[in-house]
Amino acid sequence: MSERLLFSVGCLVLLIVCMAVNKLYLKSDFIEPAMLFVTFWCLMIGIGIVVLNFNYSYSGLFYILVTCLMTFVITSPIKFFMLNISVKKKNIIFNVKRSRVILFITTLLGDAFAVVSLHSQGVSISQILDFSSLMNVNNQVAVMRYSGTTQTGGIAQILLVFEYLAPIVGGYHAGSSNQKKEKRWGLISLTPTLFTMSTQNTKSGWIAAVTLFIFSLIIAKILDNSFTRIKTKNVLSYFFIGVGMVILLFSSMILRVGEFSILLVQQLWTKFLVYAFGNVPVFDYWFNNRNITTFDYGSNTFLGIMNFLGIRNRAQGVYSTPVYVGNFSSNIYTVFRGCIQDFSIIGSILFIVVLISLGCISFLYLKNKRGIYINSFILLNVYFFIMQSFLISPWTYSSYMISLVLFIPYLMIVRNKYRDNKNKE
Repeated sequence: MSERLLFSVGCLVLLIVCMAVNKLYLKSDFIEPAMLFVTFWCLMIGIGIVVLNFNYSYSGLFYILVTCLMTFVITSPIKFFMLNISVKKKNIIFNVKRSRVILFITTLLGDAFAVVSLHSQGVSISQILDFSSLMNVNNQVAVMRYSGTTQTGGIAQILLVFEYLAPIVGGYHAGSSNQKKEKRWGLISLTPTLFTMSTQNTKSGWIAAVTLFIFSLIIAKILDNSFTRIKTKNVLSYFFIGVGMVILLFSSMILRVGEFSILLVQQLWTKFLVYAFGNVPVFDYWFNNRNITTFDYGSNTFLGIMNFLGIRNRAQGVYSTPVYVGNFSSNIYTVFRGCIQDFSIIGSILFIVVLISLGCISFLYLKNKRGIYINSFILLNVYFFIMQSFLISPWTYSSYMISLVLFIPYLMIVRNKYRDNKNKE
């Protein structure tokens, strides 16, 4: 325990040093990609090695921290020299009426996915209205999905894209609107994945949707220069939102089992910790025991494209070999495994550094109202990559990739450039 605690303290020290340099010398925001990447993984490792007892080799964890440090060091000059970019004096108008129409359409199509998917698996509406039946449905669908017997038709695959496009639109709509009513409307975009999670137990889809919602909202705020730093008085609100997220995810795990008891809740809490932080010991184990003879040159990181083109099939869960963390197994190896298998250890670090550097450049250009379409698209991809990195590459799934691409035409419809200072809502 002393070794794990010492390593955790080291992660905290690295985070504090990077945050101090970022604030005092680079005058940069906490939410810029490089700082977000460092913060996310220092906290993930620092918490993970404390709450999960495992025979750590620490070699995989050192690799992640070196990647974080290299990313921060190499992006720092970029941020420093781009501090004085001139701001384009344009008031970029947001067309709230068009956005609201797109929000309703994408949300309805996203909700339709859950209905079509359940219908294809022989589940009726009456079954999900009764709690005991809902638990049985969750268990049944989970077993079918992990056994590979779930059938997804072409219509369902198309509708699945809107499950993730809806929160992108909803977050951007909430972040760009001035009226509280419009901000609340943005929240309905989360109903498709919430409905799917409660009936089909797809936790990763819910996490992805919330991530896309939050960071599309942040991108809208960055463009309008209205992003506010976290204030002390809002910490409690953020805390309760986080607790609500945990309760929803934990509830989905109970529904998946199909029964309820105090002992079960205790066991599932341990399993929940493995789900949240198990990627830390699992990747560390894989990194220490890796045996790579040839590299895949992007087919793991961009598996969604390979699967779409028919070059490579994507298996359920992607990685089939589990690692036991205590009494529970996990096959979540993080995004780093795929990157290493594609590009080698050094190549994977360079790939991540280049990717996040591109995100930092897009962040600074967007902040100065330059190239709003392409920079918003790049920045959302980089943010999504960072926040999904504890699971796998976000470009593993074609539904994610298509929804991200559709963000560009949405922006072209709702954002128009004007040189006057009139507001349009």
